[in-house]
Amino acid sequence: DMPLGPRRGEMYRQWRDEDMTFNLERQVSFDMLDCNRHLKAAEALRLFGDAANADFADTCCTHQEMVAEGYYFIITRANCRLLKQPQDESRVTIRTWPSSVKGMQVTRNFEVLDAQGEVLAQCESYYLIIDSKVGRPIRITNFPLMEMYEVNRDVDVAKRQRIKLSDDMSEVARVQPRFSDLDANGHVTNTHYPTFAYDVLPAEVRDREWTDFQIEFAAEVHLGDEVVMHTNNAQEAVVAGDWVKVVGAQPDGTTNFGCLFKFAESFKVRYGRGAGASRPVFDSPRRHGAKTCLGGLALAPTARILACATVVFVRVALRCAQDVDNKRSQAAPCGNNSRRKPSGNSVKEIHVAPRVCC
Repeated sequence: DMPLGPRRGEMYRQWRDEDMTFNLERQVSFDMLDCNRHLKAAEALRLFGDAANADFADTCCTHQEMVAEGYYFIITRANCRLLKQPQDESRVTIRTWPSSVKGMQVTRNFEVLDAQGEVLAQCESYYLIIDSKVGRPIRITNFPLMEMYEVNRDVDVAKRQRIKLSDDMSEVARVQPRFSDLDANGHVTNTHYPTFAYDVLPAEVRDREWTDFQIEFAAEVHLGDEVVMHTNNAQEAVVAGDWVKVVGAQPDGTTNFGCLFKFAESFKVRYGRGAGASRPVFDSPRRHGAKTCLGGLALAPTARILACATVVFVRVALRCAQDVDNKRSQAAPCGNNSRRKPSGNSVKEIHVAPRVCC
C-alpha cells in the first residue's frame, strides 16, 4: 500500500526548550504559497497563531477549555518580517515565547526556521485576554488559569508604525464578507484580513515579494458588513521604499483593520494569466544578471537566447536571399530585356544596435 501524503500544514512534533521556548514542527503545504510561490501574509499569521495556540494548550488549557471558563485571547497587532521564502512541502519549525507581560498586554514573539536551522521569518505580536462575562480585557496578572512567564529575547522586525486613514489614501474597492470568511466566534477570522488587503493591490505590486508586514485589528467584521478598502499610491510607495498602506473601514469611517506592506525592489512573475505574466519579468537587470539588452530592453537569460537566435536567423536569411539573387542575375541572358544585375546597395544587411551579446 502507498503511504498517505501529509495533510495540509500537518504538524509533526512539538517540544519545549529549557528557557520555556515552545517549538512546533509542521509542513508548509502548497496552498500556503501564492502563484509566484511567495508565502501569503495570511498564511504567515496562521502559522504563528497555530504555534501560539499549541503553546498555550501545552502550558495551560485548550481554546475550548479557556472559553468554557469565560475567557479568550484576541490579537491586536502583528509585525512580521520575511527573510527567506519557505519551500512548499518542506518542514519548518515555528518557535514562540512570551517576551513581555505588562498590564493588559502580552507581547509574544515568533521565529520560523527551516530544516537547516536558518531563520526564514520573525514576528512580534500583541495579545489581550478578554473576560467574556464583562466583555473587557483584564490585567494579565489577574488571569486565574495560569501564571504568565517571560523569555527575554527580542526579534528583528521593523519599527512599529501607526496605521490609520490619512489624506494620501483613496477608496479602491468594497468588500462584502462571505459565510466562509467567518470563524466559530461569528465574525471574520483575523487571518482573512491580510487577504482582503492584498487582493486590492495593483498586480505589479502584488506580484512582488513582501519583506515586512504589519497589521492592526481595530473592530470586528460581521456577515453583511461592507468594508471600504483604502490605499495610498502603492506604485509610488514601492519605488520610494516606503510602506504600502491598506485600511479597511465601514462606510461611516469606523476602521476595522489596517495593513502595511513593504516589498522587494525587484520581482519575478512565475505564473499568471495577465499579459506577459507567464514569463520572467525583471525590473533590475544588474540585480538579476540579465546582461543582454536589445534596443535598451533588459532580457532574462531565456529571452537572451531567443534574441541571439533571431538575429542569427535574420542574418542567414538575408545572406541566402542575396546569394540567390546574384545567381539569378548571372544566369539571365544578355539583351535589351535581360535583368539588370543588382548593385551592391540593393540588398542591405540589417544591424541591430546596440549589439546583442550572447
